[in-house]
Amino acid sequence: MDPLVYKRDGFAVTLWIYYEPVTPHVSPVDYAKALERLHAGMRMVEMATPRFTARIAEAEEIVADPDLSPELAGADRVFLSSRLGSLRRAIDDRGAS
Repeated sequence: MDPLVYKRDGFAVTLWIYYEPVTPHVSPVDYAKALERLHAGMRMVEMATPRFTARIAEAEEIVADPDLSPELAGADRVFLSSRLGSLRRAIDDRGAS
């Protein structure tokens, strides 16, 4: 089947093509070291980026407005709104810059 969204019985299912890894197995320690190097390099990049909380605010606006998210069911809207709010508070509480 093609990697598309298929709707059936009220569910939306996506199918993906599996590709075998082309790189050899990497140990968890080596993977962690690579992530550490990646983040160190990213800290050296100087560019303006929006605050993460701005992205949460954008998502909150979409969730709150049925015109922007017409297929979102009421219970899902309440759930997502609650989760986004708790994520924002968790980030703010940690004092993230």
